[in-house]
Amino acid sequence: MFSPGDVIGFWSDTAKKHKYHLCIHQDGSFLFINSPKQKAFPGDFNVHCEEIACLPTTPEGYSIVSCTHVVKQTDAELKRLKVKKYGRVESKVLIRLIAFVEETPVLSDEEKDTIISGLADWA
Repeated sequence: MFSPGDVIGFWSDTAKKHKYHLCIHQDGSFLFINSPKQKAFPGDFNVHCEEIACLPTTPEGYSIVSCTHVVKQTDAELKRLKVKKYGRVESKVLIRLIAFVEETPVLSDEEKDTIISGLADWA
């Protein structure tokens, strides 16, 4: 239903609110896109707001893609959660995300494989 690089939004049972997500795999795998928080985490990938132009700009000028929590949803679940596509990020952002994932020590090999294999043909 969605392609890697698509920026979508749907209800998150984890966050208990509508959340933005970055599609990382055609199998329905996504990463949360968050506003920056006071405490940064080693699995947070920073993206300048102009590189996610389809979303509201944050006061800090960037958003966080949380690489430590892969969310997987089926097409039926996404429909139930009232999914909406907002736009896409450019392939240069996906290339930087792959490089970040390859180097970060906080992701397991399985998490890295999930993210990289999904993005590899789209970056």
